[in-house]
Amino acid sequence: MGSRGIAALTAIVLAAAATMAVFLYVRGIERAQTDGADVRVVVAKQDILAGTDLDELIEEGAFDYADIPQDAEVEGAITTLSDLEGKKTSSPILAGEQISTARIQGSNDLPGGVLGIPDGFQAMSVALEAQRTAGGAIQNGDNVAVYATFDEAGEAEATARATGANSATVRVAGGNGVTLALVPEARVLDIAAPGTGAAIAQDGQTSLVTLALSPQDAQKVAFAQETGRVFLALLPPGQEGVPAAPLTMVGLLK
Repeated sequence: MGSRGIAALTAIVLAAAATMAVFLYVRGIERAQTDGADVRVVVAKQDILAGTDLDELIEEGAFDYADIPQDAEVEGAITTLSDLEGKKTSSPILAGEQISTARIQGSNDLPGGVLGIPDGFQAMSVALEAQRTAGGAIQNGDNVAVYATFDEAGEAEATARATGANSATVRVAGGNGVTLALVPEARVLDIAAPGTGAAIAQDGQTSLVTLALSPQDAQKVAFAQETGRVFLALLPPGQEGVPAAPLTMVGLLK
């Protein structure tokens, strides 16, 4: 092959390589425009507590829009502020965090309904004064331990049977009473003061506290509400509840 033929072949090879490079470059741009496209979502400018009325925060400008890669979008991400109108948070939201429907009350389409009830649990409400709710410090999303106090021995023994405790352990002389740890740990789904709209009970008022309970624990709490007095103890963040043996006057004096 002469020099002209070699030169022509080289030109053809270079042209083909250049065409392929252009093709790959264009395909890369197209892929970036589709698979890696940004999406616009609503984010919080500040930390938001559970049970917060979002209408007030919208008026205060507490939300912003952020463009993020499509593969970074959380499931159920809120994309417009109108989706937050008339809603409350069901759990805390951190500043800069995407807001998803899982964090918002008010939609029956959400897993667990408007309260976000965990699978296999039930929602039950108890009306309690401030001294029975850690001074009114309990908030949505907190974990609490549920205790019940009974004044009469008969009620104590009935509760022992209802809760599965050893009746011999809780049997006491008439009138001495007993305190039981009904539920070592329960999640607070909602809390409000009936008739006031307040989340924290003041002295002399009652808070309506809604808990996520297993069916068995719901039976225990229902029984305790009707025959004894229920107390909620606030657990520190991240700390698990610990089962405790029934306490009687005899045990208290030891």
